[in-house]
Amino acid sequence: MEGQPYPAGVGGPILAGRGINQLRFRQSEVLLGEGCRLIDETGRTPIGGGLFLLTAQVTRAAHTFEAVLAACRLGRGVQASMMNRALFEDLLDIHWVAANLESAPERADQHDRLTALAEHDLESSFARTERPLTDEERAELDDLIELYGGRRRAFKESWTRTSYPDRLSLVQSRWEDEPDARHVIEVIYEVIQRQNNLLLHSSPSGFRQTITSGPDGRRQLNRAGPDGRWREALMHGAGAYYMSGRVLAQVIGFDKEDMAEAFNQTTNFLRAASEFDGIDQLQPDVECPCGSALAVSGCHLS
Repeated sequence: MEGQPYPAGVGGPILAGRGINQLRFRQSEVLLGEGCRLIDETGRTPIGGGLFLLTAQVTRAAHTFEAVLAACRLGRGVQASMMNRALFEDLLDIHWVAANLESAPERADQHDRLTALAEHDLESSFARTERPLTDEERAELDDLIELYGGRRRAFKESWTRTSYPDRLSLVQSRWEDEPDARHVIEVIYEVIQRQNNLLLHSSPSGFRQTITSGPDGRRQLNRAGPDGRWREALMHGAGAYYMSGRVLAQVIGFDKEDMAEAFNQTTNFLRAASEFDGIDQLQPDVECPCGSALAVSGCHLS
């Protein structure tokens, strides 16, 4: 029909046609739910200070992962990767707050005040406020700018006033006894985050995700279908979300095993069938080599 609107989510039905994709999305929702259950548990007793800030951060991570999952359902892995960039950045701050529960609230308040005063000052320059900053407020703003490294750095540096390497080391320290996990963390921040950053900004790397090659080798635009990154983006988002929830569980003393089990199963489903040599030759009732404990016909070959 002429003039018919372009339906949001037009690529989603293509993905939903495969059983393994249904398992991937359903299990990702289970993981989301397990993390939200941990967050809900914090409301059973009053919390404040650093614990309240930490819970707010993990709640933000849950909302971001929810958005990542929604984007991946539509086949928009590039856009999910953009959100994963923020999710992995939040993860650094979550670990820093967990290690600095006493000082974190004060720094959060200071940065919030810095931002509020700076925005008021900027809005005033365009005559969009009822009044300019008072002399006391301007002096306070100048002091906060100095505290955060001066005018060239104050609005670029982390609100924690700590360096990226220092915050990354805190993430790594929680997996000191798990060398494999430490390796994964290094890959996340050295490789995956670089990829996410490229996709966030306008770049040929991002444009290339909208192009496919036909059987004849000719390049063409993928105008509506799923892109080639959604499964990988969902796996990355699930990992960041799990690591966030794990921190909350460790700090408050909650059992993290249910969330860990949900994450492991999500990871099993999200692995590509191409990772398993000879999977196409397996009998339908053979257990899927991904580790899901399901028959291959009901898992990666579904």
